[in-house]
Amino acid sequence: MAIRSFLKSAAAWWLLGLLVAAGISAQLFFLKKDRVLNDGTTVKSYNNYRIFKTSYNHLTANKDIYVLHPQDHGDLFKYSPAYALLMGPFAAVGDFWGLLVFNALNILVWLLAVRKLPAVGIAKYYGVLFFCLLELIGNMQNSQCNTLIAGLILWCYLFLEERRWLLAVLMVLLATLIKPFGLLGFCLFIFYPHKIKSIAAAIVLGVFFAAIPLLVVDAHQLIFLYKSWFRLLSEDHTASIGISVSGWLQTWFGIIAKTPVMVLGLLLLLAPLVRTNAYGNTRFRLYFLASILLWMVLFNHKAESPTFIIAVTGAALWYFSKPLPQQLDKLLLALAFVFTVLSATDLFPAAIRKAYVIPYVLKVVPCIFIWLKLLWDAMMLKPIDTAAIV
Repeated sequence: MAIRSFLKSAAAWWLLGLLVAAGISAQLFFLKKDRVLNDGTTVKSYNNYRIFKTSYNHLTANKDIYVLHPQDHGDLFKYSPAYALLMGPFAAVGDFWGLLVFNALNILVWLLAVRKLPAVGIAKYYGVLFFCLLELIGNMQNSQCNTLIAGLILWCYLFLEERRWLLAVLMVLLATLIKPFGLLGFCLFIFYPHKIKSIAAAIVLGVFFAAIPLLVVDAHQLIFLYKSWFRLLSEDHTASIGISVSGWLQTWFGIIAKTPVMVLGLLLLLAPLVRTNAYGNTRFRLYFLASILLWMVLFNHKAESPTFIIAVTGAALWYFSKPLPQQLDKLLLALAFVFTVLSATDLFPAAIRKAYVIPYVLKVVPCIFIWLKLLWDAMMLKPIDTAAIV
């Protein structure tokens, strides 16, 4: 009884998050060897964290943070100038401690949000956690921040449910500082009051975050950085298809139409909103939250394996919010666990991964069909449903 009570407590989730973050950070820092890229550049096993951390140093040195800095890391920094500024505290400490705090922040924001979701019992919480665990670990092993983005969108939903609209606005903007697709979180506000106040707060806070790098650079340099960032994003969009709907269509059917596909995806995402009589249904709102999380990966031209913690979180919310999942739902979740979650790990046969999963972008396929089934469920859901969720 005492163990069950502890597992339900916030302390258990804090402890779990800290242990996982500490273990993976230690593995990356002490056990994994540096990697040599194709161009001969040597990078740390936690290269992505180095990209984030050193962006602050490049920002304060009046450098272009959107070009390669091979002396510090491999690959490009592709996030906002404000995000570079917010990495200041990490730039002030050693790599190990900074990496540990960074990973702990990622997983704890996500874990504590999941724990606060409406629930019928401990099994539902741990169902979501079990389904997402390998993606959580994979994201941290790549020292990425996708878990943080998913967690921030979850907290937006939770704060809106509590009518704490200002904090909800802040969560969406923080997610957007990392990846522009975070703006989709604002779609959740349609279900709640204080829309005018939320829009005003979003504008004020948005301008604040856009201008906050002026604390360390002058206006001319900041304008230059935004131009460089937008140029990088534009070139990136043209050159990439990622593990996405566009990647699936091109690989399987030879269809290359990124912009039309994204527009169609956006229309499908918003389609359930015509059911205004269902806005009061908690499960309808949760379905829409899950749909946003899936969309952020499915229609992201740069989606890669570590990004899928966002989509997998959406899939888990959809499935575990169902009082009685159908057989099709169980099949789709099983396929997602095998091809989306397991396929990127050593638990999956490497030969199959190299021959089929990677060339045919199979990682994304179950998520596509889950998203379509989710949209169908949202359209068919009764306006009033008092069944317990998650």
